[in-house]
Amino acid sequence: MSETEAIRQLLAREAIRDLVNRYAVAIDSHRVDDIAALFDPELESEKYGTGQAGVRAWYAERLTAHPANPSALHHNIGVHQVDLVDDDHATGVCYMLGVGVTGTTWLENAGIYADEYVRRGDRWYFAHRAWAATGIVRTEIDPPAAAPGALTPEDVWEIYRQHRGD
Repeated sequence: MSETEAIRQLLAREAIRDLVNRYAVAIDSHRVDDIAALFDPELESEKYGTGQAGVRAWYAERLTAHPANPSALHHNIGVHQVDLVDDDHATGVCYMLGVGVTGTTWLENAGIYADEYVRRGDRWYFAHRAWAATGIVRTEIDPPAAAPGALTPEDVWEIYRQHRGD
């Protein structure tokens, strides 16, 4: 493989990893428009419907049922294998450990994604995303101890919104 080809493949894999990371943050912060922007504008899906508008509607309905509390939701991306099919298509498998906190209940949910990615212009998008849970653990926890004056998760999310200009 030439050095140019190796760099092209590295850039594609990094862009796809960034796509998956942005999905995790968008889900955790309940940013429906950000989620939709990660999916193929030309998407035709039984699950989501047509394009990013279909994705937006699907997630808006589901996330409305669970009001946003981004301080209590964390998707952690683990192993992420990306296989490039050609210059504009790739597939991937990605492990995820999600944590949700409600009061003193800590809910860990392990799962695995099987993805298909498509490149349109210079951007990679989800062309298809399938997820399956592999296990759930529910634990009762003590409230987190924080030093006086320490930032809260809500404070950090506010900083994130400020960085984005929201």
